[in-house]
Amino acid sequence: MTKDNRLKILQVGSSNWSENQEIPENMKWYYCNLGQFETLQETIEEDEIKAFTAVIVDSLAGLEELMAIKEYLIPHTIFFDQTIEVPDESLLQFLKEICAVPTDFSNHGQLLFTLSKALFSGQYGDKMFPFTTQVNPNFSGEVTYHGFENVILKGDYGQEFSPVLDWTYNVRASKENPIELWLEFEKDATCECRLILNLLPEGSVAGIFKTYIVSEEEMRKGAIVLDEDRTFLLSASLEMKGKGQITIGGLHQRLTRFQFGKFVLGGGILHDSKRQEINYFFYPGDFKPPLSVYFSGFRPAEGFEGFGMMKAMGTPFLLFSDPRLQGGAFYMGTEELENSIKDTIQHYLDYLGLTIVSSSFLGCPWEPSHLCIMVRTLNLMPSSCLNL
Repeated sequence: MTKDNRLKILQVGSSNWSENQEIPENMKWYYCNLGQFETLQETIEEDEIKAFTAVIVDSLAGLEELMAIKEYLIPHTIFFDQTIEVPDESLLQFLKEICAVPTDFSNHGQLLFTLSKALFSGQYGDKMFPFTTQVNPNFSGEVTYHGFENVILKGDYGQEFSPVLDWTYNVRASKENPIELWLEFEKDATCECRLILNLLPEGSVAGIFKTYIVSEEEMRKGAIVLDEDRTFLLSASLEMKGKGQITIGGLHQRLTRFQFGKFVLGGGILHDSKRQEINYFFYPGDFKPPLSVYFSGFRPAEGFEGFGMMKAMGTPFLLFSDPRLQGGAFYMGTEELENSIKDTIQHYLDYLGLTIVSSSFLGCPWEPSHLCIMVRTLNLMPSSCLNL
């Protein structure tokens, strides 16, 4: 018997969306009318469902009924109408414990289409390093390469935008898994930059079918999401105008979760003014102390590690990973970036109703001394428990 690998989507509400909306092919749709959870339980046993990929709820009554099937719910995968007002404290607590996601339900079809691409299993991300760039030979200014860290350009780029740099290698994006891009850069106010993205059909070395011109303002708003509903190759270059210096770091690309997370559902990314990144992910576990915080060590691949190990502990945890350089930069950087790590830990302590005494820190980023240094920087010593 062929295994059904489709996404198991449960909708709880008074009307079945599948009667009015086209359900994506990669979804297996389960509908539960209000007050019919006994029938749903029979379906769960018949289909041997261990957990639903996602749950969609469009009413307050539906949220209340979810409490009966908590064991089949995965945190960060419960999407409910953001217009629902929840007056009951016990229900609010339940939603916190499953990390339910307030979601825009104004367009059911678009939401289903987005979820069909955002709910994939696994994670993937990498970056194109600065040393893989080629500077335009007509550029007469100064060029300095700093290995995996950055390339610095300084000079007069002219009054109009002109190409100054391109990335040697292309990026492949599949129809099933759209990508998002994030460029590290820091520049003088006297010059401007923009990113040029040329999209080519897979298997072609010519024949650009679309070009995106991404302004500096657009890049500062957030990651650049490319969802073309087709497989393609992407070629990237940078244009400049004005005078001054620009420092260009890695060009990160990852499978996008759209608005539902980074790398994984519920995942997040911290940024500083240099556009450098630290990744984080919170899992609520049993919502009881301690909050464990795990810092990934040397990791060339971007994303998270240690999820299975930490989940097995049963308690809440935070995962951090450092995607800078080749494998990380010891979680050290600008004061802004380091403080954002501290603030994230404090945020989830508050979310759980815990104090810093109810936390433990795990992981060995390169050497134990580096973790100790970072934790001291975060003012979490000596009451924290360090498990190295």
